[in-house]
Amino acid sequence: MSLEWTPDLSVGDETLDEQHKRLLKEVNLLVEVTEQKGANDELVEGILKFLDSYIAEHLTYEEHYMREHDYPDVERHKVIHDGFRSAYKEFRERFDKHGSVVALTKAARDFLGEWWIDHIVMEDQKYHRYIEEHEKTKVHS
Repeated sequence: MSLEWTPDLSVGDETLDEQHKRLLKEVNLLVEVTEQKGANDELVEGILKFLDSYIAEHLTYEEHYMREHDYPDVERHKVIHDGFRSAYKEFRERFDKHGSVVALTKAARDFLGEWWIDHIVMEDQKYHRYIEEHEKTKVHS
C-alpha cells in the first residue's frame, strides 16, 4: 500500500498542502519499514515523534484556517480531529508500553492509511470546496 499525492488533494492552502504531503511521506515510510522483517525501532520511533508534533500543530492550524474562512462545519470537523487525537494518544501509549511490536506498528500504519483516505481525501475536501466557493462569492459581490 503506497499513498500518492495528487493535485486534486490540494485544499487551496500551501501550508496545509505541504503538511499533508509530509504526512503522506511519513505514512509511506512507516508502511515501508513495517513491511521489512525486523522493523527498525529507531526509524519507527522517529516517525512517531513526527506524528506527535504533526497532530499537535497541523490539526490546530487546520481548525484555525477553517475558522478564519468562516467554514460553517468547523465544529463537526474538530470533533473528527479530537477522535483522531484520542485514538492516536491511545495507540502511542500502547506503543510506549509494549515497544515496537510489529502488530502495533501495522495497526498504526492501517489507521493512518484510513485517516488519509477518510479524512484528508474526503473531509478536508469539504472545507476546501466551501472556502473556494465562498471566496468566489466574495469576489463577485
